[in-house]
Amino acid sequence: MTFMTYKPRAPGFTLIELVLTIAIMGIVIGLVGPML
Repeated sequence: MTFMTYKPRAPGFTLIELVLTIAIMGIVIGLVGPML
């Protein structure tokens, strides 16, 4: 996941970043999963 590289200062996730990451991963798995 390279969409968080715009934050040079954060060594860890904030809660919002964690939620966004899980949501995006869920969408990707939901789209790719049925094709496999």
